[in-house]
Amino acid sequence: MKTKIRNKIIAISGEPVSGKGTLVKNLIIKLKETGYNEENIHVISTGRIFRDLFAKIMELIKNSDNNEKLQEIGEDAQIRDILKNKEFRESLTKTIKQIKKEQIDPQSIDKISELNNSEILSEIRGKVDLLIDSETKRMGQEINKIERPNEIWIFDSRMAFSTIPEAFSVRLTISSKEAAKRLFYDSSRGEEDRYESLEEAERAREDRRIGEIKRYKEKYGVDLENPNNYNLLIDTSNVKFEEMKDVADKIIKEEEIYRNKLNKEIENR
Repeated sequence: MKTKIRNKIIAISGEPVSGKGTLVKNLIIKLKETGYNEENIHVISTGRIFRDLFAKIMELIKNSDNNEKLQEIGEDAQIRDILKNKEFRESLTKTIKQIKKEQIDPQSIDKISELNNSEILSEIRGKVDLLIDSETKRMGQEINKIERPNEIWIFDSRMAFSTIPEAFSVRLTISSKEAAKRLFYDSSRGEEDRYESLEEAERAREDRRIGEIKRYKEKYGVDLENPNNYNLLIDTSNVKFEEMKDVADKIIKEEEIYRNKLNKEIENR
């Protein structure tokens, strides 16, 4: 049964290179123009949370034989919290033993692509994902406890449509050829997103998209491409950079319509 939505929550999901980051920036700009104070616009990126947390965990793994360094890392509040989780501690110990057994130098595992593709780190990745999902769910429940009319929350998260059912969920899509062009011609992207040709960029992007869909099906039993998961689908293939502000405006207006309509239906039951 759906509950009343007390606050403005927008969950943004999207295919690789569909413009999620650009959209979030434009949502912030648009919200400021409509009167929101910056401190009342809360942006939560589960991808950034994952990268930051996993970097700390990798420091634990890399320094497993350095007691002085381990003590220093263990003073981090986030690390202290996750180490209270028995299952996580067991997975961490198992992973460290495997790394030593196979004589892998953990110092050599740095790139995010290596972290994502490393079989030996898969169990730890899974545990971190579950911790983040649990925290996202808790945040959604906390947000919806009391009304905060002057605040808004934006979740950049593939699973927030599920973990925060009160959110207005948006999914961005893009054609493979247009995504390849953005990858190939965007010089601001990191070294991992540099390609020799448009064809190579398209193959890499499609591999990433397909791999992402497969991982979420296997892990959560969820099809990220199922349109029924979302309140709004937007194809950004023909959306120019300067037009993303219009997309942001549409989402803000659609969220308000959705929230008001759902709350009215609940009140009339």
